Amino acid sequence: MTHYSKKAYKLAVTLRSSKTILVEGPTDKKVLSRLFLSHSLATGTQGSYVIDEADLIKDEELYGYGHKAKVLAVAETLESLPEKFNWLVDREWDDINLNQRPIKYEYKEPQGQGFRTKGHSIENYWFDQEIYENYLRQNYG
Repeated sequence: MTHYSKKAYKLAVTLRSSKTILVEGPTDKKVLSRLFLSHSLATGTQGSYVIDEADLIKDEELYGYGHKAKVLAVAETLESLPEKFNWLVDREWDDINLNQRPIKYEYKEPQGQGFRTKGHSIENYWFDQEIYENYLRQNYG
């Protein structure tokens, strides 16, 4: 696997003919690819895009960063390329005070570039309540 520094990654994104979307990890990439495929099949159109994972970027400046922090740091570097680059990170526990009762969360609409999931993580969008209810009934009746 080829790895990029932040500067090399910016150059790669700039030279691509398609749009680039940077995500945290392989699950995010799979889910996003599946959503794009569904959209393409429903509309009969196919977008031109590349989905990259944060692990692709190795830079001394980003040493010790988690994937989410890495995506956000790279996004700052590439904010001058809105027509070529965008990003997606999981909201996780951001802006949630677990000591507050009841726990409240206000969703903030994306500001320009990038997107944070509304739920905890992108995997939550595949949650099928009926499957879990049936599992619980069967095993913990």
